[in-house]
Amino acid sequence: MNAELDCIVKALTLKSSALQNFHFWFRHFRDVFCVLICQEFQSMLGANQTSMDGTIKTGKVLMDKSPSDDSIMIEGKIADLKARWDAICALSVERLVII
Repeated sequence: MNAELDCIVKALTLKSSALQNFHFWFRHFRDVFCVLICQEFQSMLGANQTSMDGTIKTGKVLMDKSPSDDSIMIEGKIADLKARWDAICALSVERLVII
């Protein structure tokens, strides 16, 4: 009876150790995966920065050629667009630092 109990204890100890190893590797791979996703997202943001700059430049040209009432509205839209873009970029960097 004692030998059977020892066998069961050893088996449970091995299973517990294997489960701890699984949790360790799962957390490790999850963290690596999150970093890769954040880096890919930042890369995508960087690739679209030129397009964003061009859109803002076009908006400023449109603003210069528009009547003053429209110009004020366009300026507000440009400011809102820049603020949202900057917020997304900042959140992306902050997320990567947290991970």
